[in-house]
Amino acid sequence: MRSSHDKGGYLIFLVSPVIALIYALRNLDNKHSKNIIWFVCAFMGYCFQIAENYSGDAARYREKFMSYSKDGTNIEDTLSQLFSNSAHIDVVEELISITVSTYSDNYHILFLVYGLFFGYFFSRNIVYIYEITKTSNKKGLRWVALALFFTLPPWGINGFRFWAACQIFIFSMLPYIIDNNKKRLLFVILASLTHFSFYIPIIISLVFVVLRLKKNLIFYFYCFSFLFIGVDASTLGKIFVNFVPDIFLSKYLTYTEGLDLNIKEGGRIIEILNKAYTFAISIFFMISYKSNESFIRSRKSLNQIFQYGFFFVAVFNILSVIPSVGRFLGLGKWILWISTSYLIVLLGYKQSIKVTQHLRKLRPFIIMFCLVSSARYLFPVLGVGSFLSGPIFSFLFIGDDFVIGNIYQYLK
Repeated sequence: MRSSHDKGGYLIFLVSPVIALIYALRNLDNKHSKNIIWFVCAFMGYCFQIAENYSGDAARYREKFMSYSKDGTNIEDTLSQLFSNSAHIDVVEELISITVSTYSDNYHILFLVYGLFFGYFFSRNIVYIYEITKTSNKKGLRWVALALFFTLPPWGINGFRFWAACQIFIFSMLPYIIDNNKKRLLFVILASLTHFSFYIPIIISLVFVVLRLKKNLIFYFYCFSFLFIGVDASTLGKIFVNFVPDIFLSKYLTYTEGLDLNIKEGGRIIEILNKAYTFAISIFFMISYKSNESFIRSRKSLNQIFQYGFFFVAVFNILSVIPSVGRFLGLGKWILWISTSYLIVLLGYKQSIKVTQHLRKLRPFIIMFCLVSSARYLFPVLGVGSFLSGPIFSFLFIGDDFVIGNIYQYLK
């Protein structure tokens, strides 16, 4: 039996981060696995290769970082301007960029630090269920771990502000919802400082805690909310704009006006595949809950996290008719995946067989989602040579690395 204190994963990481990541995901009960996942996230950030023709968030981060490095700016100026206007709301990314620019002009170092920041919260969130339960019934969770990994993946470093805020929010809210750990709630402040829009899920979470809605009402609200998918955004957008504070108004308009018209080539296919995946796992969540409802209700923490997940997703199913707000559904999916994994662990081996059988039926959808996510968001930015060569030899490739996503440019 492998020791839970086995440190062999660190040596594997030095040779191959890919193999180390697989090792860590297959051995999440090893207390060192979370650190291995953390290091892989950091190294993945370091291996980001921002091509000249790339126009994603990472390119804007690089340009801003290079200007800081060239012109010089200081943290005191940034802090003094905090909340002075909408450009100084997302302060965490700016502070990291300014700090790194004081000692390096290499954007790979910047993304390494992004990876360290993002990866800390990401790795802790991945292994959370393993840490709070002592049962050995965790074999059925490998597909859940894979789904979690790709729902809010580490290449979210590309859009660092929003996706890092997602991980911080989860790190804060899940222990509070499940264990009533109030100390972690302080991190929701950090989430809102990482991306301004996280005031929305904070308010939604507060409403959930305060209202204490009836359990059946939340579940049926979740089912009902899917009717809003595909509804035209313009009407709701015009309503909500009247309630947006002035300091957030310019950012709100940026994220809600015209973004739905800017769909890249292939975007429709990815949208259809994502909807198929969302439909499949939503049915799975419903069946898992209804077929074990009495068991779930008899366990306060388990019931609480399911209700929170259903309420969170239901609200954002409705709000997602506003362009860009739909990104929060990834956060809701994560919460429901965590809820399901917690259910599998607490049910025990014999009782969880039905849930895991349904989970196995989802494997084609999960694999499809993983492939699409990698092709769409990872391949255009990951330096293949540097990442595959590992930390020891990455310096041989990092300056002029090959990016799989660039193949598309040659085939057009």
